[in-house]
Amino acid sequence: MRAGSFTALAFVVALATTAPLHSSAQAQSDESTPNPYGRVSAQPPDERLSMRVNLHTQWAYVYRGDNQIASTPISSGRRHYRTPTGTFTVLEKQKTYHSKRYHHAPMPYMQRLTSDGVALHAGSVPRHPSSHGCVHLPTHFAQWLYNQPTVGMKVVITDEPSAPKPDLSGSMVASADANSGETNSAE
Repeated sequence: MRAGSFTALAFVVALATTAPLHSSAQAQSDESTPNPYGRVSAQPPDERLSMRVNLHTQWAYVYRGDNQIASTPISSGRRHYRTPTGTFTVLEKQKTYHSKRYHHAPMPYMQRLTSDGVALHAGSVPRHPSSHGCVHLPTHFAQWLYNQPTVGMKVVITDEPSAPKPDLSGSMVASADANSGETNSAE
């Protein structure tokens, strides 16, 4: 009987060591949360995010690979504080940050684009240029974007009038009330 017990024990140990470390239910919970500002991307999660900011239309678009996954109205730099155009990279991000230049002004969900202070962050979005050079995003959108893997993300800021409009066909996108600048979901 001892030989049989030993064989059974060896079988149980072998079975336990070859079983997966987590169930399929646990694997599904590891996936990222759905995007409330656009359609859920079918792209693999390892594709980098990118962003296009159009100063002319005052809209920003977020892409995963080649697919637009979100859009939102923005507010860029006003006269004498124009937001620079070009291609930038998110250098760092801080959830709670205050300006070192402009009277310790709050810059929640800050994602720095330049070493001299231009950043994406939550702020007022009156649908016209009103910042000191940063790109203001509606608070809920800035929070969602902050929670994405954006360090190193490419951000293209352009002033082209012919840049794409928000994709409203069959997807949920962020829109803003022109008076309050708060985001509302629309289908």
